[in-house]
Amino acid sequence: MAAACLFAAAPAAAQGAARDWSLQIDPAMCTLNRTVTEPTPHMIGLWTRPGSDYFTLVIAERGLPDLGGRYPVPATVQFAADGPVHKGYVGVFPVHAQGIHGVTVTGMRPAFLEAFAGASALTVTIGSKSFGPYLLPSAGPAVRAFKGCVADQLIEWGADPAQFAKGGAPAVALVPIDDWIPNRQLIFMAGNAHFFHAAFRVTATPEGVVDGCQIIDPETDKRAEKIGCDAVMNRKLLTPGRDPQGQPVRGAATFEVELQRRPAMR
Repeated sequence: MAAACLFAAAPAAAQGAARDWSLQIDPAMCTLNRTVTEPTPHMIGLWTRPGSDYFTLVIAERGLPDLGGRYPVPATVQFAADGPVHKGYVGVFPVHAQGIHGVTVTGMRPAFLEAFAGASALTVTIGSKSFGPYLLPSAGPAVRAFKGCVADQLIEWGADPAQFAKGGAPAVALVPIDDWIPNRQLIFMAGNAHFFHAAFRVTATPEGVVDGCQIIDPETDKRAEKIGCDAVMNRKLLTPGRDPQGQPVRGAATFEVELQRRPAMR
């Protein structure tokens, strides 16, 4: 769903972003993209849930592989031939244009975002095939605007603005987010659904203890919200955010849960 929004009518470039890029701001979502029409039409973008610490690279172009349902599969992203390799997993989503496929490279960490900001191009490798290089003009200003979208939403949820000032540091997960809710509670949360997904946002004290929790999508079952929030409330799950002087401050974050059951064999 997040990837699909990259192909919606793009808003004007956000304040502070380079004119080559568009920044789309949605509730609990920040999306940065660049659409190129010549010489080879393609689209490249980034999206994240503010406070998740994970980023997704999205590319759509004629000639990208249709993995035929064999995904997610490992993929790598490299910004220079001799530079670090950033590892993730690629999936495919439909693009309504003949011969064009879209791929998402998920699970990218903050180091990837910093490398993206300083790069002039990137190459994606899936299996034995490489795609690109894709040019990244003015990536630095675009990423700064992207980070601003993230900070603004976290501040709106209750994070102290001081952690986003120069020299500050935002709160990050102390315990891996995938381990925040035990499997037995996740199964109970999903009920009888064959597929279940929910996203939550939390606030934390300057000590990193979760003291607020709310489901992001208001249409999600309130029973799931209670189970998910009960599992994280009053637990030390985040490293404290810190202001430029190094003092701990209130933080905010998001986490997602997902469960997919295989059909019963008959």
